[in-house]
Amino acid sequence: EKSWNKAIENFNNKNYTEAENILNSIIEKYPTSEFVGKSKEKIAEIYWNRAIEKFDSKNYAEAANILNSIIEKYPTSGFAEKSKEKIAEIYWNIAMEKFNNKDYIETENILNNIIETYPTSNFAEKSKKALQELQIAKMKSKAQDVINAKKRRKSEIMNGSTTMLQVITETIGN
Repeated sequence: EKSWNKAIENFNNKNYTEAENILNSIIEKYPTSEFVGKSKEKIAEIYWNRAIEKFDSKNYAEAANILNSIIEKYPTSGFAEKSKEKIAEIYWNIAMEKFNNKDYIETENILNNIIETYPTSNFAEKSKKALQELQIAKMKSKAQDVINAKKRRKSEIMNGSTTMLQVITETIGN
């Protein structure tokens, strides 16, 4: 109990490394103790806090690695399900960054991954809706590309860099 209290004190002071070391020591030294389950849950919470720090600083790769560790090492922990949801959110954020950069192919891949890998997450439903919006954005982008190409072509004709004869020849040739 003394070790547990020391671990909790360190945890509350955000000295996670020391708290984790003490908790692992409890698990190792007293495998039948009532504190083993509590220690494992508290370690999962330490991992969770570290993951959230990484997430908040947009270090998504490290956050995802830590969250995956929770899922693997502490699958019965209350933090395991929360970790799956948070990983889906990480992918969602990355997908939105890709979307804003008009990387529609990667956006679509990530959204489909969310739907397939995390079907019960809140982000699966959001991803389905986003895929519909993505199709509209892709069509608008293609339409804008055509408009821009026509504007460039018109400008080339107007400034004399392309003759009407070249335009007619290219049109007939295609």
